[in-house]
Amino acid sequence: MPQPSGTVTLLFTDIVSSTELRARLGEDEADRVRRAHFHLLRRAIDEHGGSEVKTLGDGIMAAFSGAVDAARCAIRLQQSVHRYNETEPEGERLGLRIGLEVGEPTREEADYFGLPVVVARRLCDSATGGQIIVSELVRNVIGTRGGLVFERIGPLSLKGIADEVLAWELAWPAEESEPVSRDVLLAPAEAALPAFLLGASKTSFTGRERELVRLLACWETARSGTPATVMLSGEAGIGKTRLAEELTRGAFEEGAAIIFCHCDDTSSAPFAALADALRPWSASLAPVVRQLVERELDATAARGHVAQIVDGAASFVERLARGRPAVVVLDDLQWADEAVLELLGRLARIASPAALLVIGCHRDVERDDPLSIALADLPRGYSIEQVRVEGLDRPAVESIVSAWAGRRDVRELADTIRERTEGNPLYIEELLLHLSDAPGDGTRGGSRISVDQLSVPEGVKDLIARRLARLSRQCNSVLTVASVVGRAFDLDSLRRASDLETGELLDALEEAQSARIVEELPNNVGRYTFSHALVHETLWDELSTTRRVHLHGQTLRYADSNGVKLAFEVLGSSGPYLIAIGLANCPAVRPRNRDVRRHWDRIAESCQLILYDRRGLGFSSAPEQGYGLQASVSDVRAVLGAAGATRAFLLGAVDGGPVALSLAVQYPECVAGLILVSTTARLTSVDDFQLGVNPDVVASFIRTEAVDRARAASAAAGTRHGAADAQAIGEVIQRVPPHAWSKIIGAYGSSDARSVLEHVRAPTLILHDPENEFISAEAARYLHEHIPGSELEITPDCRPPHFGDRYYDRIAAFIHEALAAGGG
Repeated sequence: MPQPSGTVTLLFTDIVSSTELRARLGEDEADRVRRAHFHLLRRAIDEHGGSEVKTLGDGIMAAFSGAVDAARCAIRLQQSVHRYNETEPEGERLGLRIGLEVGEPTREEADYFGLPVVVARRLCDSATGGQIIVSELVRNVIGTRGGLVFERIGPLSLKGIADEVLAWELAWPAEESEPVSRDVLLAPAEAALPAFLLGASKTSFTGRERELVRLLACWETARSGTPATVMLSGEAGIGKTRLAEELTRGAFEEGAAIIFCHCDDTSSAPFAALADALRPWSASLAPVVRQLVERELDATAARGHVAQIVDGAASFVERLARGRPAVVVLDDLQWADEAVLELLGRLARIASPAALLVIGCHRDVERDDPLSIALADLPRGYSIEQVRVEGLDRPAVESIVSAWAGRRDVRELADTIRERTEGNPLYIEELLLHLSDAPGDGTRGGSRISVDQLSVPEGVKDLIARRLARLSRQCNSVLTVASVVGRAFDLDSLRRASDLETGELLDALEEAQSARIVEELPNNVGRYTFSHALVHETLWDELSTTRRVHLHGQTLRYADSNGVKLAFEVLGSSGPYLIAIGLANCPAVRPRNRDVRRHWDRIAESCQLILYDRRGLGFSSAPEQGYGLQASVSDVRAVLGAAGATRAFLLGAVDGGPVALSLAVQYPECVAGLILVSTTARLTSVDDFQLGVNPDVVASFIRTEAVDRARAASAAAGTRHGAADAQAIGEVIQRVPPHAWSKIIGAYGSSDARSVLEHVRAPTLILHDPENEFISAEAARYLHEHIPGSELEITPDCRPPHFGDRYYDRIAAFIHEALAAGGG
């Protein structure tokens, strides 16, 4: 239920003397009773229209929009505990105390604060076992409605409350019914839909029409008296259980019996999943199965009766399905124990006439996994449907984001979320929750900027971490190194950064492939990619900056330019070569800056992107005497040769513009095309050319410390980096000796490409941010006017660091067009 707002009634519960009870029962039994108790609490709260706010030790805080509903829920809770106590020895009975208050608390996110919360909690604390204590205000709000009876207690002094509170006890009658055992009492009723299938998903059910049609066809087959089995497979969080829930809900409304078995990797008790699934049907089970369900058969004894237990369970399901339609859902089968896997095989072999549908949900498993073996053994002559559940398509994601944002114009936001989550519903849900909590532009819909800045949500991290924990230590070590290389990586990079032999690396990668953590790129021997962007980001986020930089340096390749060692890397596995030219494009910046990393990864989707070290900006030897325009041209040629690129596109940004232009004119055979971003023909303004950076900015840049110089470099490029990003770039800039900066900046500041513009023959695309504060849009227009056949786009989509979709699409289209026209 959604949490109520405005005036609400708050309910607190607590178990009296829970510590002593745990000591008497022992840890295992006390935990079982506690779980069952919370199930009872939550069911009653849900049935009375309440919303659970949070758990508090051995109790729950809940909120109701109506005081009568809250009071009736409290009575129901006490009656249920009373029924439970009638079957238990006096020393093992529960004492439940409850407090109620009504008011208008402050609501922050999913929690409530303020005086009404404090009063309700203190009223609960003041109660004894079996008591429901309410405030005078609650009693007055309810009045005579509902036939509720109150008995005056008098004023109470509550901790933390200055004034005494007038309190009343809400009377409750014990139900007139036969005592029942705890297992029957604390489980869903036989005809009820299992609580786990009620779901708590915050996103709407959409985009699964084709899969649901296939499930409905299986259900129609089963209802007609022919048993059917359908297996739903896919990655964690992809929506297998949600799909099963949607079918099961409809079947339940049509009168079907539902059995839900959830396997859990955290449970150490054998047969626990099967026992929990069958508990609501205990009275109808065969003796040995009933003994297991009612815990009269311990785990050791149960192991000797596996075949008998499975036979009994399967026979019960078959009898049930011959009397009424039935659906059995076996969830998270990748964690199933021997009994559940045996039951799956038995149920798949049940013959007609029986109106039985079995739905098995499982993640991808390795070939020698027990589940994989069990699936291979399923009978071929029966109706078994295999359904692979994939990520949601663009319209489905847009529908979910539109409902969350409360508006329809969310295409760009939806595209960004789909790009990051690859359509995984759980990841979408977690990212939207994360986005709701993140500072943004003041609207719930947010923007591409706020989405791109988000780290991986904790819920997604936990899920991915559990998958990684099942891999060997060596495999995790290799994946960590791979995450530094990028979403896509190659065997050679891993070999350079690891002390493992090639055979060991391949073993680790095959293990990761079996677990669907990485995939081998088709038609690219030795090239791999992480199966999901968020897996890559999770591994990346776990590394310290120092560790990232160290590993990144080990994965690089090297070129020599006039005796200078230049580090470089190639991102992307296919397409033409594109080399990025400019101070901010050094590969050493990438492991320090999330925005930069995503920017280059995005460009590398359509080409083989080359980033290289500009003589001491990160990994290569720092220059003592500085370097100028011609030295940089030589550097680019050397790196292209070392990378095996005989012809490439040049992306010149800011100071990289003059270098790219000079190279295109001096060595036209090496250049397939030019992409000039936020640059100008001459970097520093002079009397006859005022379209460069103000000379005072350049002078200030030379004088400042490394971190401030990094901030100035970011600002000159039009970026909006925060202090942490400037610090990261500053670490790179510190590699250059202070006395060399004046020579470097002097050489670049005075470099003048105006004379070569008319000689450029390569296809040229000019992109510029209209709000660039350091290099005006007029500089871009100047380039366009003087470079023959050039194309110009002045758009905020090329505003760093959060480039818009159109920026990337335009670059990819330009490269494609140039290649088609014979540019490379």
